[in-house]
Amino acid sequence: MNAMIAKQSLLFVGLGFAALLSACSPAPTPVPITEQPGQGVTPPGSGTVTPPGNSTTTPGNDVGISLGTTRLSWSAFDVQEWTHDAAGQWVRYLSQWNSVQGTSTVSRLLYDFQYVADGQLQRLTVSDATRPIRYVEYRYANGLPLEAKEYTVAGNLMGTYQFQITQGRLLEQTESHVLPVTRQVRKRFSYDSKGNLADIQEWTKPAGEADFTFSSRILFSQYDNQPATVEQALLSYPYLPGVRFQTNNPGSRRMLNASGQELSEHTQTYRYTFGADGRVVSKTVSGAGGTYSGQFQHGPRW
Repeated sequence: MNAMIAKQSLLFVGLGFAALLSACSPAPTPVPITEQPGQGVTPPGSGTVTPPGNSTTTPGNDVGISLGTTRLSWSAFDVQEWTHDAAGQWVRYLSQWNSVQGTSTVSRLLYDFQYVADGQLQRLTVSDATRPIRYVEYRYANGLPLEAKEYTVAGNLMGTYQFQITQGRLLEQTESHVLPVTRQVRKRFSYDSKGNLADIQEWTKPAGEADFTFSSRILFSQYDNQPATVEQALLSYPYLPGVRFQTNNPGSRRMLNASGQELSEHTQTYRYTFGADGRVVSKTVSGAGGTYSGQFQHGPRW
């Protein structure tokens, strides 16, 4: 379970789960920390985050969950948290996972979103448990992200991302990476009639190659009729303000290789439950690694 969370936790650095990682930039290496069961988690620059299992539920809200925060707990040590402000903009994402099985050692990544006065996202800073490790800066055209550049904390360029966005949907993304490996990636996104992401196709061009080569395809299907959870923001790296990947929640995800063969070890199905207030309560994932469930908790709404 912890390995899946480690990969899923990469948020933007992954497309949500293990099979999606091939379509994203290399992950930073977090610093492991030893936590005792029941001990609070203090990410850099923030207050203590109460671990799951220590709060009681009241109608609509969960005690111990901050204003504007949604928490998804897969275990006592595997946690994801999203926090947004009164304007509905994401201000922080925290991911924590049990990085050494059989111990209480956890690793963390924290994403801080920094906005300018007009509300545009200017910088996304990625930190591990002790320090910032990289950041992304954005450039806009007509109010939408046109380009993003990723840098090491020392200011060295890691990669450049360019976006084609139409009506709030990302259609194409081109990536030029220089660190840690020189390569180019092109992704194309297609959607169903409800605006749900249906297909991600990826082409890659390693250093020294003249042309892009088709590498993989990810298919989402069997969407429900419930509003998409906060996880839909995880379907792109870097995070794209103003872009929505899903209107509803997928029931299935499949991955195909360059030859069109399904990689069954990456096939997953999803099941969600919702409370009387319409907010998501749980998510169950089934696949080659077994079946596991996560519980959502919600802080007060703005």
